Amino acid sequence: MTYFVGVAPLGIRSPVRDEEAIRLAFTSPLRVSSLPESPFSSALCGQRSDRSGHVVTVGSSSRDVVGLGREGDSCLGAFIQGVRTVADAFGGCTVLLHWFRSEILAEEIALRSNQTVVLSQLGTSPIEIEEDVRYTFLA
Repeated sequence: MTYFVGVAPLGIRSPVRDEEAIRLAFTSPLRVSSLPESPFSSALCGQRSDRSGHVVTVGSSSRDVVGLGREGDSCLGAFIQGVRTVADAFGGCTVLLHWFRSEILAEEIALRSNQTVVLSQLGTSPIEIEEDVRYTFLA
């Protein structure tokens, strides 16, 4: 049982180049893995079957990525910078945080809400990510 956070670009340019751009957006110690078709991927990407989702982790979970682990918020800044980079490159991206109680590829996700955030209006304000809320970050 642990947290995982997913990121999916809003636009698709070239699947191979897009995958590389997303991986490069998140710097060490953050690690990006492709997310196969699953309830989590569907909740992250919404109705757009042409989009692909990615999981961002530090070690074996995303707790430290979003400031919920022992590292505190040490990786949150790098994660937010990665989200900004992906949003700039693709016109926006979606982000979803979920506490998994079972297998990441099988657990159903019940979204509590959808929120849209315009990154240029945030400035340097911290972003608090709530569980089971799909955020759409616009460049």
